[in-house]
Amino acid sequence: MEKKSIKGNGVISDSLKSAVFAVLISLILTLIMSIVVHFVSIDVGIVNIINIAIRIVSILLGLLIGVKQPSKGILKGIIVSVLYILLTYVLFGIIASDFSLKASMLIDSGSAFIAGVVSGIIAVNVKSK
Repeated sequence: MEKKSIKGNGVISDSLKSAVFAVLISLILTLIMSIVVHFVSIDVGIVNIINIAIRIVSILLGLLIGVKQPSKGILKGIIVSVLYILLTYVLFGIIASDFSLKASMLIDSGSAFIAGVVSGIIAVNVKSK
């Protein structure tokens, strides 16, 4: 009976799985970017753009992998983006030993939120076919 109640709540389970996948993808892509930046001189402005692209791709792939029930895409996207923002803030704060809030966090959060909503819509439509 417990298993049925968890399965019946696709929004929560799909969102949690998607957020975890998105964070893992983000960690991998950020590690790859760090290695490249170590060996190649890249302007800080370009690095910021790459970070936003990593965030968008991570959320999209996380939702495409994690969504199993093709419904409520906008809601799932919102939940995933909020979880992603919180989890990556804590995780990268631990890694950098810096939990300060910067103005760029608003741009990061806004891009993640928009990416979550759009990716949620895309994911449920891809899964419904």
